[in-house]
Amino acid sequence: LNESNYLINLNQYTLTVHLNNDDQYECNNTLEKAKYIPLDTLITAYLIGYDILSIKNHFDLDYYKVFVPSKGKLDIDLPLVPHDSDFVLQVTLYDTLGNLLAQDCICGNTWLTEYIQTIICDPGTYIIRVFEWNGMSSLDPYKMVVRFTHDPSECNDNLEDAYPIEN
Repeated sequence: LNESNYLINLNQYTLTVHLNNDDQYECNNTLEKAKYIPLDTLITAYLIGYDILSIKNHFDLDYYKVFVPSKGKLDIDLPLVPHDSDFVLQVTLYDTLGNLLAQDCICGNTWLTEYIQTIICDPGTYIIRVFEWNGMSSLDPYKMVVRFTHDPSECNDNLEDAYPIEN
């Protein structure tokens, strides 16, 4: 087929598109779209590609909400991160006012389970943000589980907050 100055061959290639809908938490690229995740449940999620609709962020971000019922210890475990030395996940925990509570970078060049551990003094909703530090994406998922251990003796760093010990 020859139209004007262009030569078009309609049989030259095949385009195949695969829609990955394995990530039940997408679309969670903003704080407003954060999805609640249950405690003590392993989730599987992906950081794939760029968010072309976002003006500020040009890469995939994942926001989650978790409800903490009481004082205690919160662990954010990542037992599987895509195994690539350039793949670096940054995991951040915020309260609902946007205050940073804990943050760590987890590299994909290790087979170790990585985690963030922090003490929670006030029951309520907390925000977890996961993104790839270098703006990379992976077709391999990351896995995350948020665990909570109730401990009423926590949050006793000051004398007035001392927890009574009974004999």
